[in-house]
Amino acid sequence: MTAELQLAGELNRLSQLMTRPFLRLHSEKHAISLAEWRALVQIVAAPGITATEICSRTGLTAMNVSRAVQLLRAAGRVTGERDTQDSRRNLLTATPQGRTLFDELAPSAERDIREILSVLNTDELAFFTALVTRVAAHADRTQDP
Repeated sequence: MTAELQLAGELNRLSQLMTRPFLRLHSEKHAISLAEWRALVQIVAAPGITATEICSRTGLTAMNVSRAVQLLRAAGRVTGERDTQDSRRNLLTATPQGRTLFDELAPSAERDIREILSVLNTDELAFFTALVTRVAAHADRTQDP
């Protein structure tokens, strides 16, 4: 196996391991999927975000984001309104119920991720983050739309 394939496998495994506690502890209890959670995190972080921007920030497919947003809206966790500048765009915002859910789940999710990353010291974590961010940005620029 090449180093590149091994790295891709390890990054995928790490992503799965980072989300496992969320799925185990929160998904069923709060009736929220991982895709919905990832979308909600982006909506809370950037009120007025579009589904296209969520795709870009998360790497989720348009179909997965569309379904997640539909489910979040149906559950009363987010609302959307047409952009007055571009009626094709729907600007998403967390409802009070969505924000409350985020506030309840985020500390646990952050703690679980922090625990996984605790094997890195502060400098290593900053370096790792910078490397992953740089590689992801390069992939965004070079991948087919």
